[in-house]
Amino acid sequence: MPAILYLAVCVFFGMQLISYFVPDIRRLFVGISFDSERLSSLPSFLFLIPAGFVVGTLSVTTVTYYLALLIHPFTPTQMHPLYPANILSLCLFTYLGSLLWQKNYVRKSRPLKRGEIQPRTTKLPIFAATPRNIAPIVTALLIMAAGAIYVCFYTFYIKGDRLFVAPSVASDFAPNLALASSFSKGSNFPTQYPHFPGDQIRYHFFFFFLCGNLNLLGLPMDFAFNLPSILAMMSALTLLSLLSALLSGRRLALIVTPLLVFFRSAMNIFYQLYDLLSKQKLSFQAAIRTITKSSEWYVLTDKDDWGLWAINVYANQRHLMLGIAFLLVLVFLYIPYVRRMFLHLAKMKSVSEKLRCFFISRDAWLPRKNDPLRPLHLLLPGLLIAIFAPFFHGSALISAMLILFVMAIFSESRLLYLPVALLAVGSSFLQSYLLSGGSENVVSLAFKPGFILENPTLSSASQYLLRMSGLTFVLIPLLLVGLLIYQFAAKKNHYRVILVIAFSAPLIFAFLSQVSVEMLANHKFIQISILLYYAIISGLLSYLFFLPVYFRQKRKSRSEESGRNRKIILAPVACIALRALALIVGVGIFLSMIGTGISEWYAFHNRNTHKMSVHLKSDMVEWIDKNTDPQSVFLTPNWYLHTFFLSGRMSYFGWPYYAWSAGHDTQDRMAMYEWILTGCGDDIDLFYAVCEQEDIDYVLFNYELYGYLNGQGEHIFNKEFFESNFTSIASFPEEGDTIIYSVKR
Repeated sequence: MPAILYLAVCVFFGMQLISYFVPDIRRLFVGISFDSERLSSLPSFLFLIPAGFVVGTLSVTTVTYYLALLIHPFTPTQMHPLYPANILSLCLFTYLGSLLWQKNYVRKSRPLKRGEIQPRTTKLPIFAATPRNIAPIVTALLIMAAGAIYVCFYTFYIKGDRLFVAPSVASDFAPNLALASSFSKGSNFPTQYPHFPGDQIRYHFFFFFLCGNLNLLGLPMDFAFNLPSILAMMSALTLLSLLSALLSGRRLALIVTPLLVFFRSAMNIFYQLYDLLSKQKLSFQAAIRTITKSSEWYVLTDKDDWGLWAINVYANQRHLMLGIAFLLVLVFLYIPYVRRMFLHLAKMKSVSEKLRCFFISRDAWLPRKNDPLRPLHLLLPGLLIAIFAPFFHGSALISAMLILFVMAIFSESRLLYLPVALLAVGSSFLQSYLLSGGSENVVSLAFKPGFILENPTLSSASQYLLRMSGLTFVLIPLLLVGLLIYQFAAKKNHYRVILVIAFSAPLIFAFLSQVSVEMLANHKFIQISILLYYAIISGLLSYLFFLPVYFRQKRKSRSEESGRNRKIILAPVACIALRALALIVGVGIFLSMIGTGISEWYAFHNRNTHKMSVHLKSDMVEWIDKNTDPQSVFLTPNWYLHTFFLSGRMSYFGWPYYAWSAGHDTQDRMAMYEWILTGCGDDIDLFYAVCEQEDIDYVLFNYELYGYLNGQGEHIFNKEFFESNFTSIASFPEEGDTIIYSVKR
């Protein structure tokens, strides 16, 4: 199937590019890892495959879109511009992937030339494929796959001739399904927002272009959305779990991290239990039964009833995980430079030497000579992400730049950050100009502290974060202080403290700035920081579950003794007691953190038992598809989710919330929409002029338009005007008495 081939080319090209420009992933792991001796438990594919998927998907999809945009004016009417664009793109990236594969193969198998000496390198730990190492990896991947598949297919699937959409995700799926259909069934070039045509696009839509393209290439609409969503979610979770394992040196973190992501930390469960046990006087069993049967998220902070922080956010915002995945790839590529800075500082004896090393040494600003990490090679995947990411997920790219900015301050080779930052900004401005008419139409940065708090103060913000994130907000400051003290006392590298601070940058930004007309959109910045915090906390929990303290049972050999020099040796009783105490504390923290998540999974499942649906074999959609231009604009009821949008055509005024939150002027459009519904004051000539001005081709009305009320509560739809001045070109009595009129002269 062409769609599977498309995804295969994305992964193939991405993996070959990563393999070529990050030729020694083991060395990258060493540059990130806190305990390099533990690297034998982590295979390289945990980075190679998800990073390859991310880079490949961003590259192939972006090039495919712009090829289609370039050639669509020259494409015959009967041919969809995406067909030739896909052929060109797939041929290009198959060739590039094959070329990189060949170069990788030659580089690995190249024999030494006569007289050439094998360069001396430090022996790097390779993956030991033992059951003890394989088991947590397989377990973690199964948890990720099970969670991703359930979240995606439970909320969006096809059964029979209907496409079912869960109520909790219909809000975002309405415009996103219309966007995808506008590429697979319509010809949305230059791209318009399907609920608000005529004003370009102000939304990071490339993920939904990908979904529409996969649908065009043969995947059913549910798989066209769910397959890339699952791959993106697994890529993000794999990279996040790997980061946790590298920073903590504990392979158990591979399992704990996705559990913390799927079952988010918050205080909701404690308040909910208090209400049920103390206020409603229920027994504990009855309270648990009430929670498991609830279909509502417990409201502790504003918008909790939307599932704003619950598992629902990943089902609703399918492009979020791909954004987090490319952010993590960038973080992986730059952590070694932060770690190295502190390694060098530790070698300096005087304060003046340390200051010179930090501020004015060559290595502080420029890449090292003969660096085995090959910094200029590592730079290229980051540059590709910076170029291609802006219209995949703008908030994730802004978050990545904020995190890298903090990392750069405490890093060596600081100038390596500059090309990525410049290209990210330049690409964002250029693409915003091409697709949206200018960056001011996409992002309007303003200083506005407080996020969605009514009376923002440091105290109210802290209280909000404590309620929203639970123990996460408690543990991160404690870990920050604890790591600082431990690393000073044990003379360890301080880079993990810097990473915790850097991971906080998006959250701080969310509480200080506003980037769009809807302040609530800042929740994505907070969500990203919380997910990165989970990578840190899962390392702590992994230590507590299996505290690294030991006791001697018999005399060990010298080699075994030397391997334990760094480990804490205690008397048997003390060792057992300390391990038991740590396990109890760890389990207590873990259960306290996932309690809200468990309750919200029940609400998520129960809330979505009864689905909304649209008809895949609609006669109306089939007629529109065959008889109207793919770029046609219809005047319709202001729907947000409707079978009509499967046609890929535009609705002049769809449900206004989405267009408003994307920055479109919905107030003026609503006034014009209502004026048109009146027949422009019963003036047929004026009506034609207005429709021509607004590029409206057809009027589609049914019983919903009859009941439309304006702001004054008046029925304004002038049915008699349309019936007396226009002849119906199609009618569908079984679909809400739908009638279609052409308003072209």
